[in-house]
Amino acid sequence: MTSRRKDPHILVVVGTRPEVLKLIPVIDALREQEGVQSTLVFTGQHNSLVSDTVQGLIFQPDVSLDLMSEDQNLYDIVNKCMLQLRRIVQELRPQCIIVQGDTATAFAASMVAFMEGIPLGHVEAGLRSHNNKEPFPEEGYRRLIDVLASFHFAPTEMSAQNLQREGVRKESIHITGNTIVDALSTIVPKCRTVQNPELSAILKKTQSKLVLLTAHRRESFGEPLVNIFEAVKNLTLMDPEVEIIYPVHPNPNVSERLKDLGDNDRIHLLDPLCYEDLLLTLQHVHLVMTDSGGIQEETPSFGLHTIVLRNNTERQEGVAAGVATIVGTDKDLISSTAMEKLKAYQPPREMFDVSVNPYGDGKASRRIADIVASKLTGSPRITKDWCGP
Repeated sequence: MTSRRKDPHILVVVGTRPEVLKLIPVIDALREQEGVQSTLVFTGQHNSLVSDTVQGLIFQPDVSLDLMSEDQNLYDIVNKCMLQLRRIVQELRPQCIIVQGDTATAFAASMVAFMEGIPLGHVEAGLRSHNNKEPFPEEGYRRLIDVLASFHFAPTEMSAQNLQREGVRKESIHITGNTIVDALSTIVPKCRTVQNPELSAILKKTQSKLVLLTAHRRESFGEPLVNIFEAVKNLTLMDPEVEIIYPVHPNPNVSERLKDLGDNDRIHLLDPLCYEDLLLTLQHVHLVMTDSGGIQEETPSFGLHTIVLRNNTERQEGVAAGVATIVGTDKDLISSTAMEKLKAYQPPREMFDVSVNPYGDGKASRRIADIVASKLTGSPRITKDWCGP
């Protein structure tokens, strides 16, 4: 693997399903730019979850490392990523490395960029919970990546303000919107048929109040997860029309606690969903309850309220816009807030509308590609910063 490229070369590194979804639109936009070359590297951090990623986007990495191994820990992932990426970077000598978010892959690639003296672009820069333990290790990763980055692609004004408060140079910060909204604009119109037959049957229950639950973060393990499950059970007792859709994460810290849910025929435990099935689910449910982060960026386009099962969120834009509520893991607060939001539910005027999403307008990837290509080639082609919905 050698590089004879004359045009500036950009290396885009992904490892997990969210990174793939959020950076495919960026790589596509980069490949439409004149005067730059790009290479897509997949580390394989979430190999099994990426394999079914999406029909609407084409995922064809130029380099696949397949670093996933059984029982690996954070040290293993970061170490293997850094060693393999160092080899690739030293052979290709790119003029820029682009990463997204707050994963071990993104952190490892950022360290390699720093060690090799290569400018780093951070997509989704500036997200902060302001607590390094919640979420762990993501909060630490994204803060460290932003220290190393040369180009900070902040999805929102709030994220940009976080960066400025930390002393990041204003000229390196570009407000772009979040690229997941770009991906949604491409994928959702192509989603037609639910692949999971059990899920398909549940979504046809038009008289039910369907609630999507996702709960799998490290900080939820133990008592917090017990409280979440207790709240979910209480919710089905409080309203006989409520049914819970719960795609269960394969982590044993989650699966071993499923017994706490008891034998409840209105709590549906499913295997992890492919991305199209997740999006089709969002078109049918009345409410989302989650301890995750990325889904908070997707739900507004479906007219859904999100109950955040954490003590804080790095995505405060949804809270400010009134489309998300932070409840922590207090079981009574979870169930009472869920009931309140279910009673207030109004079907959206349009089933899918990115224009109302406080996280982006579907043009973030083009902005990012324009900025990077302009900086590397010296040819002005920069679009204006996103100003919000």
